[in-house]
Amino acid sequence: MIEELELCATHRFRVRHDRIIRFRPGLNAIIGPNGSGKSTILRAIHQCDCCTVAPAGRPRTVLWEAGRANPQSESHRPQSLLDSILSTRALFSSHGEIMRDVMGSLSLASGDTLLLDEPEAGQDVLWIEKLREGFENSCRTLGIQIIMASHHPAFWLNCHLVELAPDYAQETRRLYRGYL
Repeated sequence: MIEELELCATHRFRVRHDRIIRFRPGLNAIIGPNGSGKSTILRAIHQCDCCTVAPAGRPRTVLWEAGRANPQSESHRPQSLLDSILSTRALFSSHGEIMRDVMGSLSLASGDTLLLDEPEAGQDVLWIEKLREGFENSCRTLGIQIIMASHHPAFWLNCHLVELAPDYAQETRRLYRGYL
C-alpha cells in the first residue's frame, strides 16, 4: 500500500498541493476543483518513475478511469480483450452497469492499490452510495487500498481526504446540502 507520494519537479507544478502527499490504508479521496491535479496525482502514482512512492518498492497499482467505460468517449481506447468485451457491453448498458462489471473484472490482491479517476461519473446518488459501500467492503475483505479522484461528497464518507484546495470539502458539502 502507498503511504506517501513525493511529487517530482514535473508533477509538483501541475498539482495544487504540498510536494508530499500522504495516504492511509483503505479509502482515500483526492478532492479539489477541476484542474487542481487530481487525475495527475493518480497518473503520477501509476506511471511516473521520477515521483517517489513510499514504502520503497512500488506496490502493484491498477488505474481505472471512468471514461474508459464509455465507448463514445474520445479517451476510450480498448487495451485488451477484456476492454473490448466491456466496450461492446457498454453500448447496450447503463454507465452504472458497466462500472459494476469493470469493478468485478479487476483481479486485486491484498496490498494492491486501486486508483480510480472519478468513479462517480455518470452515477446517481443511490448508485454512488452502493459503489462507495462496495469499495469499503473491498478494502476490508481484500486488504486493498483505494485512492480515487472524486468530486461528490457522498463518495467521501469514511475516506481519508486529500484536499487540493483549502476548505474544498467544507464548501462543497455546504453547496450539496440542498441536494442530498
